[in-house]
Amino acid sequence: MMSINSAYTNGDLERLQRIALEPDPTPGAERSEQEVAEGLSREVERCRRRLAEIRKELAELESHESAHLLRRVERATAEGRDLLEELKVDLNQRISEKMVERDVLQTS
Repeated sequence: MMSINSAYTNGDLERLQRIALEPDPTPGAERSEQEVAEGLSREVERCRRRLAEIRKELAELESHESAHLLRRVERATAEGRDLLEELKVDLNQRISEKMVERDVLQTS
């Protein structure tokens, strides 16, 4: 119930729809084998949908710029380099070059 209230409060229609597809645990209620099988079948389908969602989320995370930077840092570390220090030095060099360009433009 808390999940439903939270999704409703946040206006998360997609989450509400997923919750609606989840099996409804009713303690003590006798269910036929067919009902159990149908419930399990719905649960398997819900798990498959969630797995597809997770795969999509992982793909999005992997393509994010921060993930690329993390992989670069890991490769550099494996090679005994400090990529962040290298980036700092490069950035300072570019700043210096731009300052020289600025000074040249100001004196022209």
